[in-house]
Amino acid sequence: MFRDPENFYRRASLPYLHALTVPPTDFYLLLRELHDRSMIIEPVITNNFDGFATLVGLSERYIREYTTTRLVPKIDFHPEAKSLLVVGAHADRRRVAEAARNQGLKVIYVDPEGYEEGRKFRPYPLEAPQDSDMLIRMKACGFTRLFRKTYNIYSP
Repeated sequence: MFRDPENFYRRASLPYLHALTVPPTDFYLLLRELHDRSMIIEPVITNNFDGFATLVGLSERYIREYTTTRLVPKIDFHPEAKSLLVVGAHADRRRVAEAARNQGLKVIYVDPEGYEEGRKFRPYPLEAPQDSDMLIRMKACGFTRLFRKTYNIYSP
């Protein structure tokens, strides 16, 4: 894929092609709006390679480094940051949350603690939440709708 991306995507299956053309979700648009209102600080820390944060004009920092001996890099948060909002997949986020706590930030999780497999919900509890953390048990899309409604923030 990295050596010859044009050939790879020419032969790619529909899911790969869809990933290249799907627009950012409403959650990413909300992040942009919150950034514009000075309510969040960049970069968006992610383990996704979809580039959605970049597509809405935010900087991204990947939490996995494949070119060093350290898989998860040292994370230093902006001095004005007060909390870390953790949304989505579990992969490697426990180390980022730990770094946030070590720097005095409140950790807020948005996670249903499970996933849909067909019509069945499969529980998948968080690995290492702390008593001081906040857990909002819902998907990002539900959180986005609730946040917009609660704080009267609507898409342009």
